[in-house]
Amino acid sequence: MRFIAPLHSRSDLSRKISLGKIIFFCYSIIVLKKKEFVEKNIRLSFEFSKYLIDHPEFEEKIPAGAEVVILLEDDHKFNKKAEALAEKSKQEGQQVVFVKVKALAPVSASRLINPRLELAVSI
Repeated sequence: MRFIAPLHSRSDLSRKISLGKIIFFCYSIIVLKKKEFVEKNIRLSFEFSKYLIDHPEFEEKIPAGAEVVILLEDDHKFNKKAEALAEKSKQEGQQVVFVKVKALAPVSASRLINPRLELAVSI
């Protein structure tokens, strides 16, 4: 979107420049929010994959070929985008399964126990 108006004074010029900054700022927020959505979706998908490895019985409940959509209990905006994306990408006749997650646990520290370095003398 472009805003063009005749410039009559220096203050009009500064308003046009300010509007340009606002448009750029709004565009930046939209791009950032899209990036945040994608990153959150990737993180949730990865965690869900790990969950399925530990809980194969959960995976058995998911119909074959179904589209799995992960929703966060307290993130309405994320859920709305995820549902819209699922609606857009699902194939005709494909089942959609919602996995409702209460939250993600905080990232824990490394699982390595007492690592130590040894200098290789000859290799």
